[in-house]
Amino acid sequence: MTKSDLKIHVIMVVSLMFLFLAMSSLIYLGNTLAEGSERVYNCSIAEISPDFTTAMREMCRKQRMEQK
Repeated sequence: MTKSDLKIHVIMVVSLMFLFLAMSSLIYLGNTLAEGSERVYNCSIAEISPDFTTAMREMCRKQRMEQK
């Protein structure tokens, strides 16, 4: 391995470390900012969608009962 090859490898490793830290920081920042926000669910498909948990379905049922 020549000196120039070693230099390229070091630059690549440092660049990958920087990219990893930048992406981790963005993910952390996004999660931190999203903690205080409200979540809105579309209850029209709650009974048939496998993506809804039992607690979410119960919440949707309660909301439907309150609207009537």
